[in-house]
Amino acid sequence: MDGPGRLLALAACGGSDDEPAPAPAPAPAPAPAPAPAPAPAPGGDRIEPLDTATLPRSTPAKTAAAVASRLPAGAAVGQVALGPLAAAKSAAPAAKGTALQIGEGRDVRATATTAELARHLRWATLTDGSRVAAVAFTAEGAKAVRLGVLAQAVPEGAVLRFYGASGEVVEMTAAELSALRQANESAGLKADAARMVWGPDTPGAVSTLEVQLPAGVATDQLQLAVPQLSHLTQTVAQAMEQPKDVDEIGNAGSCNVDVMCGSYQTEGRAVAKMVFTEGGRTLLCTGTLLNDTRNSLTPYFLTAAHCISSQEAASNLITYWFFRAESCGSAPGSTPTPCA
Repeated sequence: MDGPGRLLALAACGGSDDEPAPAPAPAPAPAPAPAPAPAPAPGGDRIEPLDTATLPRSTPAKTAAAVASRLPAGAAVGQVALGPLAAAKSAAPAAKGTALQIGEGRDVRATATTAELARHLRWATLTDGSRVAAVAFTAEGAKAVRLGVLAQAVPEGAVLRFYGASGEVVEMTAAELSALRQANESAGLKADAARMVWGPDTPGAVSTLEVQLPAGVATDQLQLAVPQLSHLTQTVAQAMEQPKDVDEIGNAGSCNVDVMCGSYQTEGRAVAKMVFTEGGRTLLCTGTLLNDTRNSLTPYFLTAAHCISSQEAASNLITYWFFRAESCGSAPGSTPTPCA
Protein backbone atom coordinates (compact mmCIF):
# COMPACT_ATOMS: atom_id res chain seq x y z
CA MET A 1 0.00 0.00 0.00
CA ASP A 2 1.16 3.47 -0.59
CA GLY A 3 -0.13 6.67 0.88
CA PRO A 4 0.90 9.38 3.27
CA GLY A 5 3.38 8.11 5.85
CA ARG A 6 3.57 4.63 4.27
CA LEU A 7 6.57 2.90 2.73
CA LEU A 8 6.05 1.19 -0.60
CA ALA A 9 7.83 -2.21 -0.43
CA LEU A 10 8.76 -3.94 -3.67
CA ALA A 11 9.32 -7.73 -3.83
CA ALA A 12 12.59 -8.54 -5.54
CA CYS A 13 13.05 -11.42 -7.95
CA GLY A 14 15.52 -14.22 -7.05
CA GLY A 15 16.49 -15.89 -3.78
CA SER A 16 15.32 -19.27 -2.53
CA ASP A 17 11.87 -20.10 -1.25
CA ASP A 18 13.45 -21.00 2.08
CA GLU A 19 15.21 -17.68 2.52
CA PRO A 20 13.09 -14.56 2.77
CA ALA A 21 14.30 -11.54 0.95
CA PRO A 22 15.68 -8.80 3.17
CA ALA A 23 13.43 -5.81 3.73
CA PRO A 24 14.36 -2.96 1.46
CA ALA A 25 16.03 0.07 2.97
CA PRO A 26 13.82 3.15 3.06
CA ALA A 27 14.43 5.58 0.24
CA PRO A 28 16.29 8.70 1.32
CA ALA A 29 14.07 11.74 1.78
CA PRO A 30 14.43 14.15 -1.13
CA ALA A 31 16.27 17.37 -0.39
CA PRO A 32 13.92 20.32 0.00
CA ALA A 33 13.63 22.42 -3.12
CA PRO A 34 15.46 25.72 -2.81
CA ALA A 35 13.25 28.75 -2.34
CA PRO A 36 12.79 30.62 -5.60
CA ALA A 37 14.99 33.64 -5.93
CA PRO A 38 13.09 36.92 -5.70
CA ALA A 39 12.40 38.54 -9.03
CA PRO A 40 14.86 41.32 -9.75
CA ALA A 41 13.53 44.77 -9.11
CA PRO A 42 12.59 46.46 -12.37
CA GLY A 43 15.02 49.03 -13.58
CA GLY A 44 14.24 52.67 -13.12
CA ASP A 45 13.86 53.15 -16.85
CA ARG A 46 11.23 50.46 -17.37
CA ILE A 47 7.44 50.46 -17.21
CA GLU A 48 6.20 47.06 -16.02
CA PRO A 49 2.79 45.49 -16.71
CA LEU A 50 0.36 45.24 -13.82
CA ASP A 51 -2.44 42.68 -13.71
CA THR A 52 -4.85 44.09 -11.13
CA ALA A 53 -6.74 40.78 -11.07
CA THR A 54 -3.80 39.27 -9.14
CA LEU A 55 -3.56 42.00 -6.50
CA PRO A 56 -4.65 41.08 -2.95
CA ARG A 57 -7.71 42.90 -1.69
CA SER A 58 -7.96 43.77 1.99
CA THR A 59 -11.67 44.59 1.66
CA PRO A 60 -14.27 43.59 -0.92
CA ALA A 61 -14.63 46.00 -3.81
CA LYS A 62 -17.64 48.28 -3.41
CA THR A 63 -20.12 48.70 -6.20
CA ALA A 64 -21.02 52.33 -6.84
CA ALA A 65 -24.65 53.14 -6.24
CA ALA A 66 -26.63 53.69 -9.41
CA VAL A 67 -27.22 57.35 -10.24
CA ALA A 68 -30.81 58.33 -11.00
CA SER A 69 -32.74 61.40 -12.05
CA ARG A 70 -34.48 63.26 -9.22
CA LEU A 71 -36.95 65.01 -11.49
CA PRO A 72 -40.53 64.28 -10.33
CA ALA A 73 -42.80 62.43 -12.72
CA GLY A 74 -44.74 64.87 -14.87
CA ALA A 75 -42.46 67.81 -14.07
CA ALA A 76 -42.07 70.38 -16.84
CA VAL A 77 -38.82 70.11 -18.81
CA GLY A 78 -37.43 72.98 -20.85
CA GLN A 79 -36.93 72.25 -24.54
CA VAL A 80 -34.21 73.42 -26.94
CA ALA A 81 -34.28 72.06 -30.51
CA LEU A 82 -31.68 72.26 -33.27
CA GLY A 83 -32.45 71.10 -36.81
CA PRO A 84 -30.25 68.75 -38.81
CA LEU A 85 -26.69 69.68 -39.66
CA ALA A 86 -26.54 72.19 -42.52
CA ALA A 87 -24.40 69.74 -44.47
CA ALA A 88 -24.76 66.19 -43.23
CA LYS A 89 -21.32 64.71 -42.84
CA SER A 90 -20.54 61.05 -42.69
CA ALA A 91 -17.30 60.45 -40.86
CA ALA A 92 -14.56 59.69 -43.33
CA PRO A 93 -11.70 57.39 -42.37
CA ALA A 94 -9.12 59.28 -40.35
CA ALA A 95 -5.97 60.21 -42.19
CA LYS A 96 -2.84 58.54 -40.88
CA GLY A 97 -1.54 60.39 -37.87
CA THR A 98 -4.88 62.00 -37.00
CA ALA A 99 -7.79 61.18 -34.71
CA LEU A 100 -11.11 60.08 -36.23
CA GLN A 101 -13.72 62.86 -36.07
CA ILE A 102 -17.18 61.58 -35.12
CA GLY A 103 -18.90 64.81 -34.05
CA GLU A 104 -19.45 68.41 -35.20
CA GLY A 105 -19.66 71.45 -32.94
CA ARG A 106 -22.93 73.40 -33.00
CA ASP A 107 -23.75 76.73 -31.36
CA VAL A 108 -26.82 76.79 -29.10
CA ARG A 109 -28.01 80.40 -29.13
CA ALA A 110 -31.10 79.71 -27.01
CA THR A 111 -28.96 78.90 -23.94
CA ALA A 112 -25.72 80.72 -24.78
CA THR A 113 -25.85 82.89 -21.63
CA THR A 114 -26.72 82.20 -18.00
CA ALA A 115 -29.83 84.39 -18.27
CA GLU A 116 -31.07 82.50 -21.34
CA LEU A 117 -30.58 79.08 -19.75
CA ALA A 118 -32.29 80.28 -16.55
CA ARG A 119 -35.42 81.07 -18.59
CA HIS A 120 -35.62 77.41 -19.64
CA LEU A 121 -35.39 75.99 -16.09
CA ARG A 122 -38.74 75.09 -14.46
CA TRP A 123 -37.90 74.39 -10.82
CA ALA A 124 -39.69 71.72 -8.80
CA THR A 125 -39.30 71.40 -5.01
CA LEU A 126 -38.64 67.93 -3.57
CA THR A 127 -39.71 66.64 -0.14
CA ASP A 128 -36.24 67.32 1.30
CA GLY A 129 -36.46 70.98 0.29
CA SER A 130 -34.00 70.69 -2.58
CA ARG A 131 -34.99 71.98 -6.01
CA VAL A 132 -34.53 70.35 -9.38
CA ALA A 133 -35.00 71.43 -13.01
CA ALA A 134 -34.05 70.07 -16.42
CA VAL A 135 -33.63 71.11 -20.05
CA ALA A 136 -33.73 68.65 -22.97
CA PHE A 137 -31.56 69.48 -26.00
CA THR A 138 -32.47 67.92 -29.34
CA ALA A 139 -30.04 67.79 -32.27
CA GLU A 140 -32.04 66.35 -35.15
CA GLY A 141 -30.33 63.40 -36.79
CA ALA A 142 -27.60 63.01 -34.15
CA LYS A 143 -26.53 59.50 -33.16
CA ALA A 144 -25.32 60.89 -29.83
CA VAL A 145 -24.92 64.32 -28.20
CA ARG A 146 -22.38 65.94 -25.87
CA LEU A 147 -23.48 69.11 -24.09
CA GLY A 148 -20.95 71.88 -23.55
CA VAL A 149 -21.81 73.46 -20.19
CA LEU A 150 -20.24 76.72 -19.07
CA ALA A 151 -20.17 76.48 -15.26
CA GLN A 152 -19.73 80.09 -14.17
CA ALA A 153 -20.94 79.49 -10.61
CA VAL A 154 -22.23 76.26 -9.08
CA PRO A 155 -23.27 76.42 -5.39
CA GLU A 156 -21.79 73.95 -2.92
CA GLY A 157 -23.87 70.79 -2.79
CA ALA A 158 -25.37 71.26 -6.26
CA VAL A 159 -25.39 68.38 -8.75
CA LEU A 160 -25.52 68.26 -12.56
CA ARG A 161 -26.92 65.15 -14.25
CA PHE A 162 -26.82 64.14 -17.91
CA TYR A 163 -28.88 61.47 -19.64
CA GLY A 164 -30.12 60.45 -23.06
CA ALA A 165 -32.30 57.83 -24.71
CA SER A 166 -30.68 54.91 -22.87
CA GLY A 167 -31.75 56.29 -19.48
CA GLU A 168 -28.25 55.93 -18.01
CA VAL A 169 -27.48 58.94 -15.80
CA VAL A 170 -24.05 60.53 -15.36
CA GLU A 171 -23.60 62.86 -12.40
CA MET A 172 -21.15 65.69 -11.70
CA THR A 173 -21.04 67.33 -8.26
CA ALA A 174 -20.12 70.92 -7.49
CA ALA A 175 -16.93 69.65 -5.84
CA GLU A 176 -15.94 67.75 -8.99
CA LEU A 177 -16.62 70.78 -11.16
CA SER A 178 -14.48 72.94 -8.87
CA ALA A 179 -11.61 70.43 -8.98
CA LEU A 180 -11.82 70.32 -12.78
CA ARG A 181 -11.72 74.11 -13.02
CA GLN A 182 -8.67 74.24 -10.75
CA ALA A 183 -6.89 71.61 -12.86
CA ASN A 184 -7.67 73.59 -16.01
CA GLU A 185 -6.37 76.81 -14.49
CA SER A 186 -3.21 75.08 -13.27
CA ALA A 187 -2.60 73.95 -16.86
CA GLY A 188 -2.95 77.51 -18.18
CA LEU A 189 -6.60 77.69 -19.23
CA LYS A 190 -8.28 80.97 -18.32
CA ALA A 191 -11.75 82.45 -17.82
CA ASP A 192 -14.51 80.58 -19.71
CA ALA A 193 -12.07 78.02 -21.13
CA ALA A 194 -11.31 76.81 -17.59
CA ARG A 195 -15.01 76.61 -16.70
CA MET A 196 -16.21 74.71 -19.77
CA VAL A 197 -17.45 71.22 -18.98
CA TRP A 198 -18.43 68.62 -21.58
CA GLY A 199 -21.06 66.10 -20.59
CA PRO A 200 -21.02 62.44 -21.62
CA ASP A 201 -21.83 61.28 -25.14
CA THR A 202 -25.44 60.34 -24.47
CA PRO A 203 -26.95 58.10 -27.18
CA GLY A 204 -29.68 59.40 -29.45
CA ALA A 205 -30.64 62.86 -30.66
CA VAL A 206 -31.77 64.15 -27.24
CA SER A 207 -29.50 64.92 -24.29
CA THR A 208 -30.97 66.22 -21.03
CA LEU A 209 -29.21 68.42 -18.48
CA GLU A 210 -30.71 68.19 -14.99
CA VAL A 211 -29.68 70.46 -12.11
CA GLN A 212 -30.39 69.91 -8.42
CA LEU A 213 -29.79 72.62 -5.80
CA PRO A 214 -29.69 71.87 -2.06
CA ALA A 215 -32.41 73.16 0.24
CA GLY A 216 -32.09 76.84 1.07
CA VAL A 217 -30.01 77.76 -2.00
CA ALA A 218 -31.54 80.44 -4.22
CA THR A 219 -31.76 79.57 -7.88
CA ASP A 220 -30.01 82.80 -8.87
CA GLN A 221 -26.84 81.50 -7.21
CA LEU A 222 -26.56 79.04 -10.10
CA GLN A 223 -24.81 80.53 -13.12
CA LEU A 224 -24.86 78.00 -15.98
CA ALA A 225 -25.03 78.28 -19.75
CA VAL A 226 -24.97 75.75 -22.60
CA PRO A 227 -23.42 77.71 -25.48
CA GLN A 228 -22.48 74.68 -27.56
CA LEU A 229 -23.12 71.01 -28.14
CA SER A 230 -21.35 68.34 -30.15
CA HIS A 231 -23.55 66.59 -32.72
CA LEU A 232 -22.18 63.05 -33.09
CA THR A 233 -22.72 61.55 -36.54
CA GLN A 234 -21.90 58.10 -35.20
CA THR A 235 -21.41 56.44 -31.83
CA VAL A 236 -18.18 54.81 -30.71
CA ALA A 237 -19.56 51.36 -31.54
CA GLN A 238 -20.73 52.49 -34.98
CA ALA A 239 -17.35 54.07 -35.73
CA MET A 240 -15.61 50.76 -35.01
CA GLU A 241 -18.01 48.90 -37.30
CA GLN A 242 -17.30 51.08 -40.34
CA PRO A 243 -16.00 48.96 -43.25
CA LYS A 244 -12.44 49.59 -44.34
CA ASP A 245 -11.43 50.62 -47.84
CA VAL A 246 -10.41 47.66 -50.00
CA ASP A 247 -6.97 49.19 -50.42
CA GLU A 248 -6.48 49.16 -46.66
CA ILE A 249 -7.18 45.45 -46.18
CA GLY A 250 -4.05 43.70 -45.01
CA ASN A 251 -2.12 46.94 -44.55
CA ALA A 252 -2.01 46.75 -40.75
CA GLY A 253 1.50 46.90 -39.39
CA SER A 254 3.14 43.74 -38.11
CA CYS A 255 3.10 45.30 -34.64
CA ASN A 256 -0.72 45.19 -34.57
CA VAL A 257 -2.03 42.10 -32.79
CA ASP A 258 -5.43 40.64 -31.93
CA VAL A 259 -5.37 40.59 -28.13
CA MET A 260 -7.77 37.63 -28.11
CA CYS A 261 -5.12 35.55 -29.90
CA GLY A 262 -2.16 34.39 -27.83
CA SER A 263 -1.04 35.71 -24.47
CA TYR A 264 -2.11 39.36 -24.64
CA GLN A 265 -5.16 39.24 -22.37
CA THR A 266 -3.58 41.24 -19.54
CA GLU A 267 -2.18 43.88 -21.87
CA GLY A 268 -5.50 44.06 -23.72
CA ARG A 269 -7.36 45.01 -20.54
CA ALA A 270 -5.24 48.18 -20.33
CA VAL A 271 -6.25 49.50 -23.77
CA ALA A 272 -9.15 51.94 -24.17
CA LYS A 273 -11.01 53.77 -26.90
CA MET A 274 -10.92 57.51 -26.22
CA VAL A 275 -13.64 60.08 -26.91
CA PHE A 276 -12.80 63.76 -26.42
CA THR A 277 -14.05 67.12 -27.65
CA GLU A 278 -12.14 70.19 -28.84
CA GLY A 279 -13.89 73.30 -30.11
CA GLY A 280 -17.11 71.31 -30.31
CA ARG A 281 -15.61 68.61 -32.56
CA THR A 282 -15.69 65.15 -30.99
CA LEU A 283 -12.88 62.77 -31.88
CA LEU A 284 -12.00 59.12 -31.38
CA CYS A 285 -8.58 57.69 -30.63
CA THR A 286 -6.83 54.97 -28.59
CA GLY A 287 -4.63 54.92 -25.49
CA THR A 288 -3.35 52.57 -22.81
CA LEU A 289 -2.80 52.51 -19.07
CA LEU A 290 0.78 52.23 -17.86
CA ASN A 291 2.12 50.87 -14.60
CA ASP A 292 5.10 52.26 -12.72
CA THR A 293 7.89 50.36 -10.96
CA ARG A 294 6.27 50.89 -7.54
CA ASN A 295 2.88 49.44 -8.52
CA SER A 296 1.40 52.65 -7.10
CA LEU A 297 -1.83 52.31 -9.14
CA THR A 298 -1.44 55.89 -10.34
CA PRO A 299 -3.61 55.94 -13.50
CA TYR A 300 -0.97 56.97 -16.02
CA PHE A 301 -2.51 56.96 -19.50
CA LEU A 302 -0.44 57.02 -22.68
CA THR A 303 -1.69 58.21 -26.06
CA ALA A 304 -0.33 59.91 -29.16
CA ALA A 305 0.17 63.67 -29.35
CA HIS A 306 -2.09 63.77 -32.41
CA CYS A 307 -4.88 62.43 -30.18
CA ILE A 308 -4.65 64.68 -27.15
CA SER A 309 -2.22 67.57 -26.92
CA SER A 310 -4.21 70.11 -24.88
CA GLN A 311 -5.71 70.42 -21.42
CA GLU A 312 -9.07 71.25 -23.00
CA ALA A 313 -9.24 67.80 -24.58
CA ALA A 314 -7.79 65.96 -21.59
CA SER A 315 -10.36 67.52 -19.24
CA ASN A 316 -13.34 66.01 -21.08
CA LEU A 317 -11.85 62.63 -21.95
CA ILE A 318 -14.13 59.58 -21.85
CA THR A 319 -12.53 56.13 -22.05
CA TYR A 320 -14.32 53.01 -23.32
CA TRP A 321 -12.87 49.77 -21.93
CA PHE A 322 -13.02 46.13 -23.03
CA PHE A 323 -13.85 46.94 -26.64
CA ARG A 324 -12.49 43.73 -28.11
CA ALA A 325 -13.37 40.67 -30.13
CA GLU A 326 -15.39 37.83 -28.64
CA SER A 327 -12.73 35.40 -29.81
CA CYS A 328 -9.55 35.25 -31.86
CA GLY A 329 -10.18 36.66 -35.34
CA SER A 330 -13.80 37.72 -34.74
CA ALA A 331 -15.39 41.18 -34.78
CA PRO A 332 -16.04 43.18 -31.58
CA GLY A 333 -19.07 41.67 -29.92
CA SER A 334 -19.22 43.05 -26.40
CA THR A 335 -20.53 46.45 -25.41
CA PRO A 336 -17.65 48.69 -24.34
CA THR A 337 -17.69 50.08 -20.81
CA PRO A 338 -17.39 53.89 -20.64
CA CYS A 339 -15.56 55.78 -17.91
CA ALA A 340 -15.44 59.56 -17.73
